[in-house]
Amino acid sequence: MRFSRLAVAVIAVGLAASAAARESIIICQAHPDDLSACLGFALKAKDRFDLHIVSYTGGEGGIRGKSHEEARNIRREEDLAVARELGATLHWIGETDGAAFATAEADAKLRALFAELKPRAVFLHFPIDLHPDHTMSFAAMWRAWAFMPKPRCEVYFFEEGGIGQTHNFHPNQYLETTDVWTDLVRITRLWKSQNANDSLVRTKTQEALFRGSQMITPKRYAEAYETLIGVPADKPTVFQEITRDSRDAP
Repeated sequence: MRFSRLAVAVIAVGLAASAAARESIIICQAHPDDLSACLGFALKAKDRFDLHIVSYTGGEGGIRGKSHEEARNIRREEDLAVARELGATLHWIGETDGAAFATAEADAKLRALFAELKPRAVFLHFPIDLHPDHTMSFAAMWRAWAFMPKPRCEVYFFEEGGIGQTHNFHPNQYLETTDVWTDLVRITRLWKSQNANDSLVRTKTQEALFRGSQMITPKRYAEAYETLIGVPADKPTVFQEITRDSRDAP
């Protein structure tokens, strides 16, 4: 099975009729399964917003013993299963895992997507990260955001890989995920190729416990985000719209 790099591959797994009436949120992941960093937000937002997941690469290098094409096909099927759970739409940009760049081609695809969706908010990798694919996906997304007409949408950064990989990340937005934890774990296990011996679930559990302990009123599980720009002063943020348990950092 082959996927073209000449255009963004789009697979709609939500209902077009209901999606048309809702504002859009774009979440950009460098690899299939990076969405796990903000899966709690996606679960809480899916009934309020039209979710669009951008996969910058196909995760080609992420399965030992598999060719790039085999790994890409496996991981895209996993991402489709996750998208179905979230009622989300997937967009594949076509950069290669381990060799991604913020190319002119990727830039054009993302700018066209932003122009089409006019997102209410975008979520992207924090730029100071040891994985070059994370940094490159940020660079391309940031450029697409910068060319949006003003006023631009809200921007939130997430961490992926923990403090050993994402550096200088200072969250100022927390989201409790205790109430969606059962579903979060179940969906995380759909990324089977990345969850040998439940390793991905264990990692995400440790991160969620740590971030939950940092909230003003400590929670069992939470996700953490950082925002630098684009948060409206005159209306609720997307976090405020989906839950009243979203708290700023102390």
